[in-house]
Amino acid sequence: MRCARRAAATPFGRVSFLRAGGPAGARAGLLAHGLGSDGSWFPAQHREHDRGFLPWLVPDLLGHGRSDRPDGDDAYRMAGQARALAELLAAEGVGEVVLGGHSMGGLVALRLAELLAREGRARVVGLVLAEGNL
Repeated sequence: MRCARRAAATPFGRVSFLRAGGPAGARAGLLAHGLGSDGSWFPAQHREHDRGFLPWLVPDLLGHGRSDRPDGDDAYRMAGQARALAELLAAEGVGEVVLGGHSMGGLVALRLAELLAREGRARVVGLVLAEGNL
């Protein structure tokens, strides 16, 4: 399965992301990378381990990879990163999400789960943290 590069507008700027496994819909997975990384690691993993059981969204967090590098500190705080990812999920029409976070992405995923629960935007049906630095 191929990964398609897309972008979503957020209050802080454009978030670039890879979408794999077909169009996101009612349920999707979102993987947040760690500090000093971006979503470019995912295509090789997707091919190697057939992650086609769920559509996947793999963003470059703000300030990383192909995503915008906004001015100001708010976009780079974990809450700002989570807000941007919530906008990405809304743009893709995701109603249920499995969140994954590596390293710093683990804290972003936790903040995103809190935000989604508070605002009722999407239901978190799973959370996986790998080396979450919590």
